[in-house]
Amino acid sequence: RLKPVFLNLLDRDASKEPPLPFLIFEAIGRELGYPTDPNWLLEWAWTLDMEYDDVWESLQNFEHDGKTFEDVLSERASLRSWLYDALPAMPETSGTELNTPSGVKSSIETAEEDVEPEAFDPEDLVARVETAIDALNGGRKQTELLLGLDEVALFVGDSRHRYREFEETMEALQRGPNPVVVTTGQYSLPDTRESLIGEPPEDHWTHQQVPLEGADTEIIVRKRWLQKSDPEGRERVESMVASMPDLSLHSYSSVTSADPDPIESYPFREYDLSLLRTVMQELITQGRSTDRDYIQGRALLVLVRSLFTKFGWASKEAGSLVTWDVLFDLLV
Repeated sequence: RLKPVFLNLLDRDASKEPPLPFLIFEAIGRELGYPTDPNWLLEWAWTLDMEYDDVWESLQNFEHDGKTFEDVLSERASLRSWLYDALPAMPETSGTELNTPSGVKSSIETAEEDVEPEAFDPEDLVARVETAIDALNGGRKQTELLLGLDEVALFVGDSRHRYREFEETMEALQRGPNPVVVTTGQYSLPDTRESLIGEPPEDHWTHQQVPLEGADTEIIVRKRWLQKSDPEGRERVESMVASMPDLSLHSYSSVTSADPDPIESYPFREYDLSLLRTVMQELITQGRSTDRDYIQGRALLVLVRSLFTKFGWASKEAGSLVTWDVLFDLLV
């Protein structure tokens, strides 16, 4: 059984973010239901749950001085003082160091020291992953973590430091608990590695990749934004498309979309997404030949999404069709 943990790196400024091991730790914490802000609270709640029976679970439902943990978490200013008084009042902390305000204060200070983001390294992450797996399995190995890191190449950018950090993190995890890790990126990991720190050996783990061909991105866009999930709606669109005049495009070269589906492509014509992808590619490369397909799913997704979020097509009358002038507006 796999416990998926997803970390989207797309919109993060790598120059301002903490180390990748800490970002992964945060993502695991969120998935397991721990608060992640402020930083010390993640480590403190994690330790509370892992080391003290029933304390974390009871704390979330405990009311003290007319307030719950959720109340003071949102207020933030009174969080620490509330914890100093609330935990000693809980029967679950009896006989532990958490049954006095000073003991609670000490536990928070320890959490702050243990999880300083900038000092959080791959070995720290390995320790947390091992603890998480043990907790998920209750001592028996039945559940594994599945770590999904989205847009690694864009996050790394042209930073040798960030790439080395990524590779060191992955290799520390491999040597340790070895969870399943799936990464996505606009560019291949071997190419990224070669451009930053040198070509990887032939048997290097970065070669375990599945290239996503540019044409496949159109299918992804259709599934994400254009799919007609309601059977009645799909039948209605099918009827409308069938009643429209011939929409075929006569061109010097083929512009047929991958696995064409005029119903699923609506309100675009079945070849429009392929045209958009080709034009965007040409605009970026300025017509120069390149062995890299720049227009992957993310860019095309953003473009198609803007049709509904910026151009008002979410409220268009059924039967409307994206025309050439609308395609031009999308591109500019």
